Amino acid sequence: LKSNDGKDHYAQVNVTIIENTKNKDYDTLKDKVALNVSTMKEIVIDEFQKYSKDDVLDKKEDIKQQILTNLQDYFKSDFICNVTLNVLVQ
Repeated sequence: LKSNDGKDHYAQVNVTIIENTKNKDYDTLKDKVALNVSTMKEIVIDEFQKYSKDDVLDKKEDIKQQILTNLQDYFKSDFICNVTLNVLVQ
């Protein structure tokens, strides 16, 4: 996380991706999710690194929305229709 106080801070994040099985791209892209876990983790990490410890909790919904948008952009589809975040900040 970005530091505002000169100390190192970390976030432990559990992300759940919700896929729309009725989406026209689902059958084509569902298997690509497992093949792209590293890139998806990078998308999450990149977004969290923009925020300080205090901001993460205050802006969790904004972060969640941006991660969703970035995942949809990456897959060029909205078959990923939601993400949930469980965040522990130290």
